[in-house]
Amino acid sequence: MARAPESGRNHGRDAKAPGNADPGASHLLADFACYGAPGEQIVLSYRAGGRDVVEARVRSEGCGSFDIEEEVVPKVAVDDIDLALLGALQADARAPVETLCKAARVSRGTAYARLAQLREAGVIQSLTVAVDPYKVGLSLAALVLLRASTEKFWRWSEFASTFDEMPEVEFAADLAGEFDMVLLTRFRDADHLRTFLQNDLRRVPGIAGIRTFLVLNETPRRSWLLPHTQTEAAD
Repeated sequence: MARAPESGRNHGRDAKAPGNADPGASHLLADFACYGAPGEQIVLSYRAGGRDVVEARVRSEGCGSFDIEEEVVPKVAVDDIDLALLGALQADARAPVETLCKAARVSRGTAYARLAQLREAGVIQSLTVAVDPYKVGLSLAALVLLRASTEKFWRWSEFASTFDEMPEVEFAADLAGEFDMVLLTRFRDADHLRTFLQNDLRRVPGIAGIRTFLVLNETPRRSWLLPHTQTEAAD
């Protein structure tokens, strides 16, 4: 899919977008050539034929000129066939290819090729098992709103890796608004929740405020979290 980058210098209002980009990309490049500050960079994305999406990295050289580095990136423009395949897999990840073909109205070869492209592009990240959290012992769910301390500017990446390691956290997000972050968490019982808040979350550097809301009802009751086994708890 990838090809070697191509580069070239363009000037002023005669600037042309690389590849077969649409006219809007060419107009944007022309404006950038005239008004972009030396060293300033922009990234253009556009279709380049088939299902490939091109990213062109453009750097202003000043005086109405700029350099282009163009490369094809493995990014798939998802269409109705892809959505039909994904919908069939979401309904049953074990569905045979005949079922997928019928859902998307395509041949076996097309189905296999599309699924391979979706995996390569990261659209399909994994085929996993969704469970009812209440039936596997995680009968207490809570939304936890967090405020970051003001002693420095905290980046989301400084928290995300920590949340990823917490087995009680199903979902974490960076927010704009009154709170800085939100967690969807699941626990066996109130003692488990209290231990998480006092022993785990309060020890995370950069967290200054915590507000916890217990979930009374939810739909759909679907999760991929599982409670700790005795072996995991001992470790």
